[in-house]
Amino acid sequence: MQYFRAPLNQEVVVSIKPDMMTTSDGLRDYDPHRRQCYFPEERHLAFYQSYTQQNCEVECLTNYTQNKCGCVGYHMPRKDND
Repeated sequence: MQYFRAPLNQEVVVSIKPDMMTTSDGLRDYDPHRRQCYFPEERHLAFYQSYTQQNCEVECLTNYTQNKCGCVGYHMPRKDND
């Protein structure tokens, strides 16, 4: 994830080249550790309804921050009572 500042009152053109990785259903019989990924129904997250790598990374960072600091950033997911 990268970002840049866009100057005020100037037009900015950005090119995005996505990098997408997919896994064939034929690999479903392999252990997730061996194939190094999860199918969405194999992993459940506390803050997101669907499993994606990005959702998993955000939730992992949130959990780590909560455990280490006792709080999370305003932009991070959290339980209703936090």
